[in-house]
Amino acid sequence: MSVAYAVVCLALWPIPVFGLLHAESSAVIAGVGCFGAAILGTRVGTSVSLPDAARGLLLASGVPLLLLLASMLWRPNCGWPQGLAFYALFVPPSVLFGLAVGAAVSAFDVRWPRATAAGVVLGAALGGVVLDLRFHPQLFTYSHVFGGVVGPIYDEELAMRPGLFAAKAQTLLWVASLLAIASWRRYRTRLSTWMSAAALLALGASYAAGAPLGIVQSEAGIQSVLSERVDLGPVVLHLAPDTPEAERQRVAEEALFRFETLARELDVVPDEPVNIYLYPDPDTKGALIGSRTTSVVPVWLPSPQVHMLTEEVGRSLAHELVHVLAREFGMPVIRASPAVGLVEGLAVALEPPDGLPGPEALVRAGAELSGDGAIAPAEAVRRTMSPTGFWTARSGVAYTANGAFVRWLLDEFGPEPVKEAYRSGRFAPTFGQSLAQLASSWDRDLRQRAVDPEAVAVAEWLFSRPSLFERRCPHFVPSDTRQVRAGDEARERGEVAAAGEAYREAVALNPYRLDALRGALGTGLAQGIEPTRQTLTRAEALADSLPSPAVLLHLADVRRLLAMDADAVYAAARDSLAPVDGVG
Repeated sequence: MSVAYAVVCLALWPIPVFGLLHAESSAVIAGVGCFGAAILGTRVGTSVSLPDAARGLLLASGVPLLLLLASMLWRPNCGWPQGLAFYALFVPPSVLFGLAVGAAVSAFDVRWPRATAAGVVLGAALGGVVLDLRFHPQLFTYSHVFGGVVGPIYDEELAMRPGLFAAKAQTLLWVASLLAIASWRRYRTRLSTWMSAAALLALGASYAAGAPLGIVQSEAGIQSVLSERVDLGPVVLHLAPDTPEAERQRVAEEALFRFETLARELDVVPDEPVNIYLYPDPDTKGALIGSRTTSVVPVWLPSPQVHMLTEEVGRSLAHELVHVLAREFGMPVIRASPAVGLVEGLAVALEPPDGLPGPEALVRAGAELSGDGAIAPAEAVRRTMSPTGFWTARSGVAYTANGAFVRWLLDEFGPEPVKEAYRSGRFAPTFGQSLAQLASSWDRDLRQRAVDPEAVAVAEWLFSRPSLFERRCPHFVPSDTRQVRAGDEARERGEVAAAGEAYREAVALNPYRLDALRGALGTGLAQGIEPTRQTLTRAEALADSLPSPAVLLHLADVRRLLAMDADAVYAAARDSLAPVDGVG
């Protein structure tokens, strides 16, 4: 096993994200260890004892741990302590599970014990994922074989849920049950009979309590937290019970308007209402479905539903509703398109204007850029149409290029051919042209249009943002972010002094972080701590680099508290608001 582990680590080293110690690499090592242990476990009781096999396999699992830690010599891993925790949670239980499967198979004297053990492990790996995602509204899955996937790839911060620890305890219950069954099969003693019955009873109880333990999630569980129900006919909103009435009215109007507009444009109406789950904050969302910030539309579930943060409604609800409506013409079972570029491209193409340059203008500008933000439109679409190409690409490029391309398809050919291509993922039977030919035609048409000067800076910023596979420290939460959260939590508890200390520590770590500056100012005032000249200097420096309404408001507040003229800065903050910003 040590040699196999070393080979796997050498293969992982060059791969971004997987080449360092964290959740992804731990899942790979856990899976390899489980399969290897299952095969070696078939020798238990014949050429090796169970304690010796367990000891040897667990010691061997230290080899990949050392090799993955060694990659920090050439690749930064800011989150290695969290990676170490994932490794401890994923690898040893999976290795012991594989060993127990092999021992149980060996006890039953099957004809091909190694193949049978490997087949059982493979069935457990695939079956667990299918059952979790097919019948539960969640973006996590905990596996006895490969540890688990704790959230979507687009979440920079992984959601550590209590259910992960319960799931690992359930894996150990499987180990105890399989070993007890193997003992009963070999010896048929009263003790082994009672041990088998007790282990299986405990295992059954853990599955019956899967939802309360957090191992799986149910719609009923989500609705018990988001208990405020607003039935609008074609859509049903589920909100936190303390949602203000004005907020409830705003999201209701937005949801109904967007649904009706998109349903007319696509000429589809679902047979049942769309459940829209609106979460008050990332922590609540991550705890319930495993996705902290990424909006989720599990189109493969029996009922249409959307899961997103309440604050994201105005920005992205239309995008998510396109995914819901596209279920009606997606391929069977998964209710989506095998061409991921079409899935996201259609949603981007039908998004309402947001005041910024649209996808077409951004892609046109990106085609003229040089350096890191430059893109080749046709090549970007061809490369990101497949699942692997889309998810490994820069999200700004993948979403925007495909959105502009699908908008062109809708304008040139109408919605019906696009819907047909969406269902099959194939372009030639519907359009009479291959994807490459269509993308080239779109590219030529695009380059005949003038570049929007306002789109150049946005395109350069958007297209140069690195993907998860390019980041130096994926999943790492900076210290200033942790301090701001600690301040927010202390403030909610009414602990003003503790909150102020956390905010000031965040400012020391990142002197120009607005939420930290605002928190330090507010808690300082509550404690009688007046702002200083340094507070003003930081506010002025931040406003010079990012003169947004919120930053200008902070600067004006600091000036007012220092008995300085603030009217002009307040006016600048007001004037920089978008015309539709009624709240501001």
